[in-house]
Amino acid sequence: MNMAEHVKRLQTSIAKRRKIYDACNARFSVNPFIFLWRSRYRAIYLFSQMGLWLQEHPKIDGYGATIRQWRESHINVGGFVSRSILALGTTQKHFTRAEIEVAVGSAAKPTAIKNVIRTGIELKLLKKCGADSYRLTHLCVEEAFDRVIFKMLTPSIIEFCEYVVMWNQMQKTAQHVGDLEQSGRLGGGNYRSLSEEIVRETYDGDIYGPGR
Repeated sequence: MNMAEHVKRLQTSIAKRRKIYDACNARFSVNPFIFLWRSRYRAIYLFSQMGLWLQEHPKIDGYGATIRQWRESHINVGGFVSRSILALGTTQKHFTRAEIEVAVGSAAKPTAIKNVIRTGIELKLLKKCGADSYRLTHLCVEEAFDRVIFKMLTPSIIEFCEYVVMWNQMQKTAQHVGDLEQSGRLGGGNYRSLSEEIVRETYDGDIYGPGR
């Protein structure tokens, strides 16, 4: 790959990914993106593994065992539905089956959700409080918290979180610097990196030849 081909690859890649930033209503910054692209294989690995790591059960007997039984009682939808229920139960005291169905969306049918709720009650993880009102039990909260601690102490999960936070901080710093430059407080001058100038097509004539 010669220089012109390499630059074209960069410009094409960035033009494609800018649409993702636009869809997420996020501001695009060249330098953080360059780092993300350079470490893309590690990023793909971490994000791919994250779902697997989060689904792992505690390796010590007696911790989170009832929640594990709850989820494994419904192989296809137990994990998704039970997590949706936990998310509801930790943001409001009571919740209805209709609210669970909205949270789950198309991931499970109403009959499947009803069965997961029933199992949760049988395992004493959920308490029925009315005709169609439920809450998390003390056992459920205790086991869920134990599972959180295991996850928080898992090195691979920590690495994933550090990667996301690191890149987010790079984004914030780049945006702060860009705003500072545009304000004029730094005075005159060009502070852009070579990568930024290439993306702006500043040197296209030098790279591709006359007429570009």
